[in-house]
Amino acid sequence: MENDDCLCISFLISKLANNLCPTDSSALSRAVDIMQKSSNNGARNYNSNTFQFRWIMELEKQRKSEHITILRKNINFLSKSLKHPDSLFYILDESRQNSHQSELPQLFSIPNLMPIHETSLPSDFIPVLQGMDGIDFKWSIAQKRFIYRTSISPNLYLITTQVGMIGCIVKSLNNFLDSDQENGISHQNTSVVIRDMLHRHFLFVASIQQKFSTLTAQQLYSLLLSPEIELLKAATIICSNLTHKKGCDLYNTLNTLSLHGDKNISTVATQMKEKCFEHIDSLIRTWASHGRVSDPYSEFFIKCDESIRQCSKWWQEKFTFIPEEKIPQSLNKDLLQKIFNSGKILNFLRNWAEPVNLTIDDSLPLDQFIEISTRETNDLFMNLMYKENKLMQVINDIHDYVLLQRGDFANSLLEIDHSNITRRLTNLIEIFSNHVIREIDFKIKNNDWQLVYQAFDPLSAIFGKVELDIYKTASQVLLKIKRAEYALVHADKSTRQLSVVFYEMLHFVQIIENFINIHIIKTSYKGFLEVLENPKSFDDILEAHKKHTKNIAIGCWLTKTGSSSRNALYRILENLELAVTSPAALPANYRLFKELVQKFYDTIYNQRPIGKELARPLLAMFRFIEPKISTYV
Repeated sequence: MENDDCLCISFLISKLANNLCPTDSSALSRAVDIMQKSSNNGARNYNSNTFQFRWIMELEKQRKSEHITILRKNINFLSKSLKHPDSLFYILDESRQNSHQSELPQLFSIPNLMPIHETSLPSDFIPVLQGMDGIDFKWSIAQKRFIYRTSISPNLYLITTQVGMIGCIVKSLNNFLDSDQENGISHQNTSVVIRDMLHRHFLFVASIQQKFSTLTAQQLYSLLLSPEIELLKAATIICSNLTHKKGCDLYNTLNTLSLHGDKNISTVATQMKEKCFEHIDSLIRTWASHGRVSDPYSEFFIKCDESIRQCSKWWQEKFTFIPEEKIPQSLNKDLLQKIFNSGKILNFLRNWAEPVNLTIDDSLPLDQFIEISTRETNDLFMNLMYKENKLMQVINDIHDYVLLQRGDFANSLLEIDHSNITRRLTNLIEIFSNHVIREIDFKIKNNDWQLVYQAFDPLSAIFGKVELDIYKTASQVLLKIKRAEYALVHADKSTRQLSVVFYEMLHFVQIIENFINIHIIKTSYKGFLEVLENPKSFDDILEAHKKHTKNIAIGCWLTKTGSSSRNALYRILENLELAVTSPAALPANYRLFKELVQKFYDTIYNQRPIGKELARPLLAMFRFIEPKISTYV
C-alpha cells in the first residue's frame, strides 16, 4: 500500500470490496454500478463515521489491528476523493455476508441509517444512562425525573429525552432492588432478574462509553432504540405493581402479569415469576419432607397457630391455609391438600411420636416429589395409628362398651350395685374383651349414668372433645333405656294385669332400643368400618368418624332440634320406673304412660330424618296412638 497504486481510487475501491466482502465475487461490480448510477446523486446523505465505527469495531473483535490502520487510511482517502463516498460505503456494508454488526450485544445493533447532524454529545449522558446524576443532568425529586439544567442544542432534544427516560427507568429499578431486603426471600429471588437486566444494561453503557467520543447523536439514539431498553421499560411497569408484596401474593401478581398482552411485559413477568416460585418451591419441598420450614418473612401458604398445644385440637387447628385468593394460582386443590397433609403428618410425628425426615430426590418435578411424600407419610401415619396405637381395637371398644353394643356386657353392668360399678368396671370389661381397657370410666350425674371414654395421645387427634361428648351423652340415653328394660324384666308380674301392662311397656322400650341400636348405631358403624379398613388418608378417617358420631347424635336425639324428642322419651322412662316401684298405682301410671307415648309419637312424627321410621312400628304396636298426617314429603 506504500506505492503509487495506493493513490488509484479504483484500486482502493477493489481493496475495500475484497476486505469487507472476501467471499462475495459480485461485491466489486455492485460497488462500481452504484458509483456509476448514483455518484452524482445527493438525495441520500450518510455519514462515513457510521461505517467506520461499525467496521472498526468488527476488526477489533477479530483482533485484526493491522487492518484498522489501512481501513482508516482508505476510508479517509475515499471520503476526500469522491463526491458521494457514503453511497459506496452503504452498498458495501449492505452487501456483506455473514458479518457481525459490532462488538456490542446483538440487542443493541444499530438500526437502519437515517440522516444525521453532527453535534457533540454531553458527557452527562453516561451517568444518567446508569441512573445517576451528571454535572448538569440531574434527578429532580419534585418532578421525579432527570432534568437538564443548562441550555442544549435543539438537535439534542430527542436524544436527551431518551437518555432521561432511560435514567428514570434505571433509577426506578434500583429503588425496587433496594426494597427487596424487607420484602422476603421470594422478592429477593425476583430481583435477580432485574439485577441481571441492569448488569447487561451497564455493560452496554460501558461499551458506549468506550466509543462515546466518536458517536453522533443519531448513532446514540439508534443504539438506545433497542429491544433491551423496551424490556427495561416493561420491568419498570411490572415492579410498580409489586410494591409491598411478597411470597404467594407476589407470585400471583407476576403470574397474572405473565398473561399480559404486551409481549415485553409477559416475557419479563414470566422470568420473574419463575424466580419467585423457586423459593416457594423450596418451602414446599422442605415442608413435605421435614414437616417444618424456616419462614421468617411469612411467605409460605400454610400458617401455624403456636397457641395450639393439645393433641385433640392439633390436627384440626394447628395448621391452616392462608386466604384462598393468596394461595399460588398454579397449584391445584388436590396438590395443595397433599402438600398440606404431608407436612402436617411429619410435624405430628415430631410432636407425638418419633421424628422422621424424608429423603426424596430434589431434582424430581414438584408433583412427583409430593406424590412420594404423600405415600410415605401416609404409611408412617397409618402405622402409628393402626399398629402402634391399635385404632381398630379402640373403635371396637367404644362401640361395644360405651355404646353398649355388647348386650351381655350391658346386662352384667346393670347387675352390679351402682356404688361398686366404678371400682369393678375395668375388671368387668376385661372379662368380655380379653384385654385391659383403662380409658373407659363410669360416672353418675343427677342420677344419670354415663360411660366416658378418655382418649390418650396421639389417638386424641381422632377422638376430639366433640366426638367424645357425643359418645358420653349417647351412653347416657342408652343406659336410661337399658335400665328401664332391666327394671321391667325383673318387675313383679304376680298378677295378670301387672304382666300385661309391664309387657306392653317393655315392648315400647325394646322398640326404641332396637331402633337406636340397629337402624342408627350399627348401620352407621358399618359405613365407618368400610372407611377404616381402607383409608386413603388420615382426613378420610376423621371425616368418617365425624359422620359416624353425627349420625349417633341425630339418631339418639342429642342435637338441639332433637332435644324435645329426647325429653319426651325421658318422661316415659321415668314413668316406667315409677310404675315398677309403685304397683299399687299401676292404673294411673298406665294412663299416664299412654298419654306420654302419644306425645312422644306426636313429637317425633314430623322430625327428619328418623321420626317417621320410628313412628311406624309404634303405631302398629300401640292401638291407642292416634295417627298423624305427615307435614313433610
